[in-house]
Amino acid sequence: MMFVTGSMGNFFTAIGLVVICCLVFSLVESKFILPAHLRHIRISQQPSRNPLVRLKARFNQGFDRTVLRYYRPFLAKCIHYRYITVAVFIAMVILVAGMLASGMVRYVFFPNIPSDYINGDLEMVSGTASNQTTATLKKLQESLWKVDDRIEKETGHKVVKHVYVWNRSATDGGFVVEMTSSETRPVSAPAFAKMWREQMGNQPGVKTLKINPYIGGDDSGGAIAFTVRGKNLDELTAATSELKAAMAQYNGVFDIEDSLSSGNLEVRLKIKPAAQALGLSLTDLARQVREGFYGAEVQRIQRDDEEVKVMVRYPLSERRSLSNLENMRIRTSSGAQVPFSYVADVELADGYSRITRVDGVRAATISADADKNIVEPAKVIDELKAKVLPKIIAKYPSVSFKMSGEAQDEAENNVELLLGR
Repeated sequence: MMFVTGSMGNFFTAIGLVVICCLVFSLVESKFILPAHLRHIRISQQPSRNPLVRLKARFNQGFDRTVLRYYRPFLAKCIHYRYITVAVFIAMVILVAGMLASGMVRYVFFPNIPSDYINGDLEMVSGTASNQTTATLKKLQESLWKVDDRIEKETGHKVVKHVYVWNRSATDGGFVVEMTSSETRPVSAPAFAKMWREQMGNQPGVKTLKINPYIGGDDSGGAIAFTVRGKNLDELTAATSELKAAMAQYNGVFDIEDSLSSGNLEVRLKIKPAAQALGLSLTDLARQVREGFYGAEVQRIQRDDEEVKVMVRYPLSERRSLSNLENMRIRTSSGAQVPFSYVADVELADGYSRITRVDGVRAATISADADKNIVEPAKVIDELKAKVLPKIIAKYPSVSFKMSGEAQDEAENNVELLLGR
């Protein structure tokens, strides 16, 4: 246990240290303390008048008779028919494993423990104004109080004590809700969080909204998580959307999100065949557009302790709209100037504020939380791998999937525990 890595390494290390200490103390007690106690025991052959001593003696006699009459003969037969004994043991192991694999016995690696605090995060789409983020946080808080008032009308008890909401940035916010004690609260924290989500509904501009009513954070990346990799960005995005839709079909699976961060609209240039005939490449075209609208550095001037860059670009009136780009003149390798529309096309598309790569390939992580009292995350992952992922891979052959999050940590920890490393 002390050599298990990952997010659960600290937990297993603590258990290993406690077990080692208990075994060491037991060894010391059996070798040094117990013999000293036995040495001072006085064994009397006379029957004791103490009722507790007589009760203990009767119990010992009954226990000895059970061992001699039942356990010892049964053990002798097991040793005599040792092959049958081993076969029965293996059959029981197979039976237990089959009950776990078939779902007859529910199995959860680490169950969720409800907390007296609900914390979460709000992330708006990239480019959202700060006042819109603040307004969404206010709606989140208003929904919270509406749920609390409804519970008070039904049960006569309020469940919310304090609320703390804050902005991290123009598009991010966080919140912490302190609830009343679980002994007096009429509803559990997970049930309250579910009612809060339903009251909040879908808000425009919200990318992710995570509400965590359990002890501990989500350090592993979600109870259900996959990493999607692919060289084709369009197929990667489509595969991510289809997998998220499939995960949403399971009852008890919520807070589904992905790491694809869409940004603002961006201008994409597409070169025409005429540009190649004039000796222009896409790099030349992009450089001239950048210099015209962003600026080209022509000089640096030293002013006291600061260095001032002198940039040359079009006036503000000539770089306000796309029409200015279309009316731009592009210089060819021979020095001649041609209209921009003659050598390139312009299209608007959603950009990405963050692009993640794994081994040089674009990747996205899809994660979701799960109510482990309703659904088994391992069972959901197995069904997705058996029924959903093969269809997505057949439809988008450039993408691949890999398990991540809690499921990956569970698999790695099980291997390390079995191998003892």
